[in-house]
Amino acid sequence: MLIGDIEFGSKSFRDIETVISKFSTPQFQESTSIERNSAVNRTLLELIESEPRHSFLLREVIDYAQRVTDQHVLDGNYNLTAFERWLNQHAELSNEEQRVIRGKIIGKYVPRDEYQIFFPIGHDKYYPHSHYVTAHNPPDLDSTTGSFIGWMDAFGCKVGNTLTVWNVPQGEPSPLISHYFNLIFTPKVFTRIAKNKVVISPVAMDIVNQERLHRVACSSDIRDFQHNRNTTHIIVVDDDGFFLGDWRISDVDSVGRIQRLLNMSIHSYEKLIISSYTELMSHDSITKEDCELFLNSVFNCKIGNPKLRFQRYNITDQESLDKYLRIVLKLENGSDTSFIEFFRYMDKISKSIYGQFIDTIKLMLAPENFCPDTGKLTLSRAHIFNLFHQSYSKLTESIQLGRDYYDRMDVALAVKKDILGHTLNYVSTKAEPTEILQKLRGYQHITVCFPDKKGRLIPVGVIHRNDLHKDSLGTVTLRDFCNNDEIKLAKDVRVISAIDHHRSEMNSRECMTITIADVQSVNVLLAEKAFIINDLYSNCNQSLHSIDEQIKSIQSNDKHLEPTELRQLARLMQKKQAIYRSGSKYFIHPEREIIEYTLMLNAIVDDTDLFNKCGWRDLKAIADVVNRMKSIICGREMEILSLEPYNKNSKSDLRKAINDFLNNEDIVSFYKNIFEHRRLMIDEWMKNPSQHGYCFEDRKIQNEFCAVSQLKLFPENKKSFIKHRSELLDDWIASNQLVKRKTSVVDFFLQMNSTIQINSTDSDDTTETYDELWFNIDDQSEQGASRLRQFFDALVQSDKYPDFIIQARVEGPDNATNKLLSAIVENNLKISPVSIKTENAEPIICLRIKTSSMNSRKADITPYLPK
Repeated sequence: MLIGDIEFGSKSFRDIETVISKFSTPQFQESTSIERNSAVNRTLLELIESEPRHSFLLREVIDYAQRVTDQHVLDGNYNLTAFERWLNQHAELSNEEQRVIRGKIIGKYVPRDEYQIFFPIGHDKYYPHSHYVTAHNPPDLDSTTGSFIGWMDAFGCKVGNTLTVWNVPQGEPSPLISHYFNLIFTPKVFTRIAKNKVVISPVAMDIVNQERLHRVACSSDIRDFQHNRNTTHIIVVDDDGFFLGDWRISDVDSVGRIQRLLNMSIHSYEKLIISSYTELMSHDSITKEDCELFLNSVFNCKIGNPKLRFQRYNITDQESLDKYLRIVLKLENGSDTSFIEFFRYMDKISKSIYGQFIDTIKLMLAPENFCPDTGKLTLSRAHIFNLFHQSYSKLTESIQLGRDYYDRMDVALAVKKDILGHTLNYVSTKAEPTEILQKLRGYQHITVCFPDKKGRLIPVGVIHRNDLHKDSLGTVTLRDFCNNDEIKLAKDVRVISAIDHHRSEMNSRECMTITIADVQSVNVLLAEKAFIINDLYSNCNQSLHSIDEQIKSIQSNDKHLEPTELRQLARLMQKKQAIYRSGSKYFIHPEREIIEYTLMLNAIVDDTDLFNKCGWRDLKAIADVVNRMKSIICGREMEILSLEPYNKNSKSDLRKAINDFLNNEDIVSFYKNIFEHRRLMIDEWMKNPSQHGYCFEDRKIQNEFCAVSQLKLFPENKKSFIKHRSELLDDWIASNQLVKRKTSVVDFFLQMNSTIQINSTDSDDTTETYDELWFNIDDQSEQGASRLRQFFDALVQSDKYPDFIIQARVEGPDNATNKLLSAIVENNLKISPVSIKTENAEPIICLRIKTSSMNSRKADITPYLPK
């Protein structure tokens, strides 16, 4: 099989239809959103655990997440970050147990320290909060691929404590960029894994955790939670787990003060009973009427009776007590409620036994206790006081049981809300640090919640004040164009890893792992680093038996071993060591490895314009990638590309090596389908005005002021380009206006329309053989013209000047800007321009240049851009 013939089909977990059907039952759908969320995550974990240890399950996980989303199993969409948060905070797995799960998802499980070539994670370091692996903005294929592979590495080793986010600014990229991703992982890879932040800034979901978070039920007693309240965050949840409120140390006094008003009234009532009863018993003779008056007086006494209190309430306290009785305890008459009404109501809503107190003390009215003739009480004082003692014991017991009810969390929360006017204090999962700090106020912690479809709040976790005052609120890995022009970062996010092949500007207060080299694709550098780990733990789809057979076959030759055989023998011994080193614990799944190489090679082909911009280091990486892919396919060690025959000091040998690579049947099989797809897509873009934007999508803001876009054409596309050039030019000018509105400092615009030569014989006699560079400036900016002059001044000093220029044209309406551009071309570019009067919205400069003479933005444009 040729490497271009590999097909990657979609994959699903075994019996996935049965698994998903369980989520569609009425019983499951009637469960709460919290229960459904837990079940979905737990099921995914069990599916992963049930697969062999040496697995690569990313496609199965994407498929599962998409099925859950399509079936509306949860209240919102389901994606890998949701599972990762649950895995981190609710699965109750250690970091190493988690890494096994992560390894099975991304198809690579190796010692965590091996990832130090990518991330500064030595000494078992985990960074606080979330870790982002981001492409630049707007993302091209090189950056999208590099960031995706970087995300797999970061997810596998778990860089941050919260989430590992693959960020693709502006969402799913164009069909040219997404083509291979969609073939391998289906189009759902960008919705189920990637986020699309233009600015990398942390939100509550990136900071939230479960540390020192204590969930308590409504029926819990507030007196049970008096310790470590400053460090422990206590939240109250209902029976289904939904958030009702928090309980803070400051609530103890404020809520307790309201509750004490009732307790003081009841305490006064106790004293009233004792005082009234002893006064009754002090009489020489007691009639039944005296007893009835006593009982009526104590039963019908109002809770708010001011004569009850031994210490006076102020007006505010009286109002608070009345609200407490009416609103919280639901006593309609509030302070005007009599104690007997209060007793009977409390027996209904609490475990109190006031009714037994009433029944016992009423026993003193029994007819046999009074003389029939005189109506006087005939019981002995001892019997009378024993009866009172029994009833009073019931009263004190009921008072305690009543306090148990008042001290319930749900009652305390009602006091907070309805009496003290405290609204629910929480932040949403998308709250930014400024909002979180605002809502924290003087508190030490705050709850993070997410509403379900019914508006009920799901408590996601807690953010502690010290979480927001850590040195960083998140970390980021950069892949390609590692500077703030292309990648916008919030001030609280720290760069810890970067791989680039351009001029880069980075500043971070964290230790960084950085690789910068002058190669044509960032994926060349990624491939070199991937080889280091893969050579230690990968068997490239070979067994010990097959390796030993190959070694034996090579060594059995009587003749002197050729260099190719020596290299094969060395690689076989390396793989044998890798198998012993991995044992049964570590692994790199062959399919993960070949997919990784496929994506890398696809990006390298694109960024080098099919190897035409390659140097020796680029070719070495390409040869290694292709040889490894071929070896995995064949299940034995293969070397189909080698740089040994070439003189590394000869430019002609470099050109010969490139041509030899291009004519290799495996490489041809790889790029022919890619380029045919690209050619058709580009033709479609140019024919369809609604898709013209794709032609300028590969736009980078460089040096803060310069917007450089590029459209790579194939020779077969030139007819369409010429036919639709006028409309494309108009839309490019319109797109520049949009950029200016979004980024007002940008005032210099350049569009490269360049041709990719698939081989040296490519030509099309039916079309004019030239490429075009378009220049446009903001005529409202004084600096725009200055930057254009600086660019031309620098370009004139280049080695290529003036041989690559066929013609300089100034196109557009005859106005002051047109005349300015003509003067700049003549004075700074040293060429007399041809003036072309058109109805363009704005004048532009068009340089017609030799075909494929300026293909590289990095080499041919960036060095001359004004700073």
